[in-house]
Amino acid sequence: MKSKFSKKIKFISLICIISFMFQGCAGKRAPILVDKIQKGDSELSCKVIQLKLNSTKDDIKSKQREIEKKEDSNMMILVLSLFIFLMMFAYDLSEDEEQELKSLEDRLDNLEIMYIEKCGKD
Repeated sequence: MKSKFSKKIKFISLICIISFMFQGCAGKRAPILVDKIQKGDSELSCKVIQLKLNSTKDDIKSKQREIEKKEDSNMMILVLSLFIFLMMFAYDLSEDEEQELKSLEDRLDNLEIMYIEKCGKD
């Protein structure tokens, strides 16, 4: 009798350990934020500001695709977790990508304002 109880405890402990391991892998990195105003911005020429605008727009598109992939992955994990409970712990609840996207959008807004003020064009 004690043997069956001992096996159940070991099994439950193993499930808990595996669950914590999955949780540790689910989107645990610090967001890489872009400063809205960067050193040297005031000395940029119109051409360089335009290049930075285009580069930032490309970065925003890339970040949006990354967020879409994360959402697709989370949906798949959610569906799998209906069958395999442990998959629920791999669900990425972080908002790192969203914070990074917001910082890129703020940078873009600042560059657009700088371009209009410095170069006088829309």
